[in-house]
Formats: sequence, C-alpha cells, structure tokens
Amino acid sequence: MQQDLTTLDEMCDKLATALEMDKGGIPDWLIDEFTKVAAKAKSLNETINFQPVWEKHKAKLTENKVVMTLAYFLDGIYLNHNGICLEWDKRKLVNTKSENFLPAFSKHFGFSTYTVPTPIIEVANEVDEDEVTYTIVHKILIPNGFQIISVSYPGSQGGGAVLPNPELGKAQPREYPDVIALPPTHSNIDVVLNES
Repeated sequence: MQQDLTTLDEMCDKLATALEMDKGGIPDWLIDEFTKVAAKAKSLNETINFQPVWEKHKAKLTENKVVMTLAYFLDGIYLNHNGICLEWDKRKLVNTKSENFLPAFSKHFGFSTYTVPTPIIEVANEVDEDEVTYTIVHKILIPNGFQIISVSYPGSQGGGAVLPNPELGKAQPREYPDVIALPPTHSNIDVVLNES
C-alpha cells in the first residue's frame, strides 16, 4: 500500500483486508501464517525469520504459483513498504549453500539442463493469430489514426490485462486482449479491444 503505516494494529488491519482480497490467489494456510507472524511482531521495522514457515509447509510450496514464486524466487517480503520484513533463505529450500542458485533449483525440481530445440519448419497456406493481429495493427488501426496501447507478441498472453471486476482485487479474472488501442480523437469510440 502506498500510505505509511503508523502502528502494528493498523498494519494487521490492512493486512487482513489485503489478504481477504487475495483469497483464491493464495492458499488459506499462507494467509493464516502471514496473519500469525504479523500478530507476533513487536515493531513496524522488525525483521522476522519466515524460513520455518516455508520449511513447515515445504510439501505444499509447489501447489500454487504465487506461493512457489514467493518462496523460491524471493529472499523476503515487506508487509507494506514500511511494515515488518519477512526474510528467508531460498537456498535452504533447495538444499544448497551455493551462490549459484539456478543449478540447485533445477536439480531440486528435476529440470534438464539440455532441451532439444524446436525444429524450424516452413509454414504455408495457413494464417495464425499472430498474423491476424499484425495485420489488424499495421494495416487497419495505425493507418486510420488509432494509438496502439498494447499488442500481444507471438507466444505471449498479451501485455495489457483488462480487470473486469475491480472489487475482487487480485482474485478477479484477467482478460488479455490481443490489441488495446485508443481511437482517433474525433471518434465516438472509447477504446478498441481486439481478440484475434
């Protein structure tokens, strides 16, 4: 949150509100652990070792992408920009002391370091979504004065999400149109959302 916190009670209240909005995005066990650790804090500038929580729930860390990203790709998190800091050592989660985390992470999850490249093949007599998107942007929208805000590149899910239910917070579904564009100023259209 952008506002400074002034008390631990305020942090706990705002944390409870934020976690309620995130239900569905993160599991209940992590919501409970965040709530417990916040309640035990003695000051807003306290740093708390969160490693025991990850170790306790180690079998569940890969069941949720958000949890996995937090645990394995961060070394800590602040509960608000001026709230308590939760710290952990992701290297311990993959059983390594090495500074080079990636090989240990790959070994922990059984990833191969070598993959066979996809062969290059000639594509003929077919039009795909990327070609349609390119044509709409470069042959229709830009020549007619539309301002391109976001375009989905090949293989991506789009760079600009539309959030249709803001009252749901992070739990709301995200829609990723292939093109988001603003019309010329003399148009009666508000915005163009295109799904190819």
